[in-house]
Amino acid sequence: MSSRTSPPTRGQNPWLGQLSRGMQFLLLVCSLLVSLVAIWGGSQLSGGWRDGFNAVGLGLLVSAVFGVAQAVLTDPISKEMLRQSITQEVRDALADLHSHTSPRTNFRPVTSPVSVSMPS
Repeated sequence: MSSRTSPPTRGQNPWLGQLSRGMQFLLLVCSLLVSLVAIWGGSQLSGGWRDGFNAVGLGLLVSAVFGVAQAVLTDPISKEMLRQSITQEVRDALADLHSHTSPRTNFRPVTSPVSVSMPS
């Protein structure tokens, strides 16, 4: 299972993406095995049990395939939404910090030097 991945950018952990895809693959394989065992077990039985096992096996098989497809399709979108929300939170925090640290009095520019007399 070798896949070509793009080089990691700053702040991106390449192992996390591979672990996530590996776990998705493992979940798909386990679901496929359980569904195949249920379908095979249903073929060995008769009557209502047969239909029940076949329904469970087929339902699990379809659910696993659609679940993995959904994870693969929505993964880039969810990462982008998370990145945008974090970026917006940082912008808001910096703006709030700037409003607390900026001077509260705006001084007018003057064209001549102003002399300040110090009390003695």
